[in-house]
Amino acid sequence: MRGNKDFFVVFITVAGVLGFVVLLHFFAEESPLASRTAPVAAMTGLVDQGRRIARNCSPCHDMTSTRKLTQVGPPLWGIVGKGAGAVPGYKYSQAHASAGQSGVVWNESSLNRYLDNPKEFIPGNKMAFAGLHDDVERKALIEYLKTLQEPKDAG
Repeated sequence: MRGNKDFFVVFITVAGVLGFVVLLHFFAEESPLASRTAPVAAMTGLVDQGRRIARNCSPCHDMTSTRKLTQVGPPLWGIVGKGAGAVPGYKYSQAHASAGQSGVVWNESSLNRYLDNPKEFIPGNKMAFAGLHDDVERKALIEYLKTLQEPKDAG
C-alpha cells in the first residue's frame, strides 16, 4: 500500500510543477527591461565584434578621431556617410576618385558590397585586400565603422 501513496505523491508533485510552468509560460509577461535592453546588448556585441575585426585594418587605416594621413590607406574615422575618395589630403587611386565623382557614398549597402569584394565593387582601386566574405563579420565591421563619428550633439 505504501508504494501507491509514494507514486501518487510523486505524480501530484510533477503535475503541480508542470502546471505551474505552463501557467507562467502563458500568463507571465516578459520583463519590460529585458525587452528594451536585448536589442541594445545584441548591437553592442556586434560593435565589439566589429572592433576586433577592425584590428586587421589598422596596419593600413587610422581609425581614430585624429584622422592621421600617415597610413597606407585613408583614415576611416567618419567614413560612413562620406563619398568615396573624399578624405582631404589622401591620394586616392583614379578608380576611387571616379567612384566618388559618380556618387558612391559609404553607407551600409555600399560598404557591404565593397568589403565583400573591393576589386569588383571599384575595379582598379589600390587597396590590397581580397575582401571579407563572411556576412556576419562584414555587418559587425560596418556597425563598428558607424561608431567612428563625432557625437551627434557635438555639432
